[in-house]
Amino acid sequence: MGSRVKLQNYYRSIGLPLLVTWVAAKLLVGEPVQGATLKIGTVFPLSGQQSTYGEESANGVELALEELKSKDPKLAAQIVVVKEDEKSNPVDAGNAVKKLLSVDKVDLVLGSVASSNTLSMVAPVLEAGKILVSHASTNPEVTKKGDAIFRTCFIDPFQGTVLANFALKNLNKKSAAILLDHKSDYSKGLAQYFEAAFVAGGGKIVAKEAYEADNKEFRTQLTKIRSTKPEVLLIPGYYQDVGMIMKQAKQMGFKVVMLGGDGWDSPALFDLAGPAVVDHYFSSHFSVDDTDPAVQTFVKAYTTRYKKAPGAMAALAYDTVFVVADAFKRAGDNSSAALKKAMSSVKGYKGITGTISINKDRDAEKDAVVLKTQANKAVFSAKVSPTSP
Repeated sequence: MGSRVKLQNYYRSIGLPLLVTWVAAKLLVGEPVQGATLKIGTVFPLSGQQSTYGEESANGVELALEELKSKDPKLAAQIVVVKEDEKSNPVDAGNAVKKLLSVDKVDLVLGSVASSNTLSMVAPVLEAGKILVSHASTNPEVTKKGDAIFRTCFIDPFQGTVLANFALKNLNKKSAAILLDHKSDYSKGLAQYFEAAFVAGGGKIVAKEAYEADNKEFRTQLTKIRSTKPEVLLIPGYYQDVGMIMKQAKQMGFKVVMLGGDGWDSPALFDLAGPAVVDHYFSSHFSVDDTDPAVQTFVKAYTTRYKKAPGAMAALAYDTVFVVADAFKRAGDNSSAALKKAMSSVKGYKGITGTISINKDRDAEKDAVVLKTQANKAVFSAKVSPTSP
């Protein structure tokens, strides 16, 4: 309070009106100005192939806002959310963000999940001079597009290295094949970083095949891969394709340990793959088995509200709302310059998905978990930090 009074007295001494001096002092000490609002536009896949991710993300945002009302009602009252559906494709993602910027006049965009879709949102956000925060897009190119682009998830170089080292050290496997979606930035990036780390660690890539999303037939690629006898098969894709691949591999009698990234992390994977889902591994951001009391409180609140357990997208979106809200509070206003500075200084935020620090590249440095698939759920297998993947 003393610093604010000094500032007010100073501004009065140079002839500024009382209201102006009060506002200037509030801004300089880092508290939201009375009446200022932060309008957030969310862009999630609420329909289409990735809709379970969109539903979880929207739920995570909703739950975080409800909890913020009890933790900091004044701050919660200053945050407004406008939702848009990007329909699980890049074109609609770009159109959705343009609408939020031009019609709804949002201050900050939160989204999306798939890296290709988020990349299509970058140019409109930068042209409008606003901020984009992705809670789930892991391709490293996302934040390289501009200094107003942030993310609160880890990135694929880390995730790919985690999977490669897990295969080499935890599973003791020395040969791997890769089956990737050749049109997905996420899939190509994760495959690239897995291959580099796996080979560097003494492993060998014996086959590499490609598919396109929404293709229902994968037997040709699986037949070619099976002939090379890999010990593990990396499938850096999304759950809807991975589920079909698992099922067809089992029908062919092709037994191999499969690995994947956070694109697997959806309850729909278990429905799609059926019995073929058992005993595979994927990296992700969060586990409902984490014994951290804060995680268990979140799991209970989410399950009570939505009648099902949360997945990684829900936890990521939940954390991101609190990170953004805290940045707004520290920024002192809703300008892009102030928000950018506050987001750049996020350090040691303890969230549900780990302790989040934003580095110089505007990427989050945080832990990953490796989960093992069982008949109807994925269970915790290992936790890996950025410093020791």
